[in-house]
Amino acid sequence: MNGEPAIYMADPVFKAIVNSLWDTDEDGFITEEEASVNRTVDAQFRWNTDLVDASALKLLNWKALNGDSAIFRGCTSLRKVSIGDNGSFTSYMFAGCSALEEVELPTSISGLSQYKTGYMFDGCSSLRNITLPSDMTKMEGNMFHDCISLEELDIPATVTTIGYGLTDGCISLKRIINRANIVPVYTGNGAFANCPNLTEMIILQETPPTLGYNSFYKTDNCIFYVPDSVVDTYKSASGWSNMASRIKPLSSYTKDY
Repeated sequence: MNGEPAIYMADPVFKAIVNSLWDTDEDGFITEEEASVNRTVDAQFRWNTDLVDASALKLLNWKALNGDSAIFRGCTSLRKVSIGDNGSFTSYMFAGCSALEEVELPTSISGLSQYKTGYMFDGCSSLRNITLPSDMTKMEGNMFHDCISLEELDIPATVTTIGYGLTDGCISLKRIINRANIVPVYTGNGAFANCPNLTEMIILQETPPTLGYNSFYKTDNCIFYVPDSVVDTYKSASGWSNMASRIKPLSSYTKDY
């Protein structure tokens, strides 16, 4: 290491795996120079039930082998993770991480080497909230499926595709803020289905999103707040007209969003 500052990694399990990838001089430490070398990650963390803290991941330069690498799938003890600007999003990335509570994502997707989000947080039953990159363009199928503790979801303005079953089974979900404003926005089959406690959806787009089959199945208590000037447009739009009584003007919404 020769006196260079080392990256602190609180979790010894995480540190051991990282050292096997980045510790080129085999001194047991990762310097900033070593961490800056881009490494390929695939199955090294997957199904590791002893891993608890991967918050130092954001300090490392890495890429997933491919978009389906499922980097942390099955890490049932993982509680914390941070992804930096030069990492990846993959399908099934945190699937089955039932203890995951703290997730830090990059503010932008522009530096990601892979960008797939299908089933990304499937079954993350301890996850209560999350902040997504502000320039996300797609939220693929079942991204938050069965995240039974998730209480709120804020969909970025740049999203054009909301996949099937996006929040299916999120039984604690109470509010969704849909900022997507790029026409057209497509909402997949059952995107928000089986969210019985969803009571508020704020929709900022003036053009009603195209809805797939059963997009709001079993969300009978949800009120939709849309821009005042297009309330009637929403009420008569395909897929929305059967929920016309629950579509309200945004000006009547009294909370912050």
